[in-house]
Amino acid sequence: MNTTKQLLPETVAAIDLGSNSFHMIVARLEESGTLSIIDRLRENVRLGGGLDKNGIINESAQNRAFECLESFAQRIRDIPQTAIRIAGTNTLRIAKNAGALLKKLKKF
Repeated sequence: MNTTKQLLPETVAAIDLGSNSFHMIVARLEESGTLSIIDRLRENVRLGGGLDKNGIINESAQNRAFECLESFAQRIRDIPQTAIRIAGTNTLRIAKNAGALLKKLKKF
């Protein structure tokens, strides 16, 4: 029996924290090794629109991000954290307060 296969999660999730919208895909890992998408969510967060000339993401944009991730968290609450991947795009790379924002976002 292949023990590696037993260690793989049945369901996985990927979250893209984009500058305009946040996307989440939830997929099931099939025995064949392929992924079958079982859910897709998209929220127009406009994080980049909340970035001021000093490189700070304003409170309104941060609140939209929190609300979106609360919604995403409800959908993936039964998926092990090790089966979830999150990637941030340009706004989070350049924002001067990205570290503080990401620390708050980790609660979800």
